[in-house]
Amino acid sequence: MSKARIDDIEAAIIAAIQADPTLSAYIPANQVQTLSERNVDFRNEQVIILPPAVLVYYLGGSYQPKTNTWKLNLADEPFALLAVARNLRGAKDAKEGGVGGEKGAYEILEDLKTLFAGKQLTVAVGVNISCRLVGAAFEGLGANGSLVYSLQIVCQGIWDNA
Repeated sequence: MSKARIDDIEAAIIAAIQADPTLSAYIPANQVQTLSERNVDFRNEQVIILPPAVLVYYLGGSYQPKTNTWKLNLADEPFALLAVARNLRGAKDAKEGGVGGEKGAYEILEDLKTLFAGKQLTVAVGVNISCRLVGAAFEGLGANGSLVYSLQIVCQGIWDNA
């Protein structure tokens, strides 16, 4: 059994979003990214990526030993998926979508929920992890009037500490 690193799981989440035909139909692959100083103004606490977009970040984890020696651990690795949407018609359309099929934050959240509910991911090192939905929340306003909502998921797997 191999070790899975947090960045391996994050990369698998991003790859799943980019490969999903529904999400990739309206969110360009380069708009699915890890949270970083390139897409967030940390000083002003604002998302600055061009919507529609999804930002992925690690929330922290919990571990339980599966053996008395702590060699095998059951790990819950929670991630937040930030759905970023904007509509020039205002906040209501940014949430619900606009005319002409423009997607709103709620539809991005629904598509993310559909993708990750019970999803099995294989990380780069060959470890299979399962995803479950935890919750969703309004995160705030981004730059240029965008709205930001998060979907929290937990990726669970058994990791070998050897």
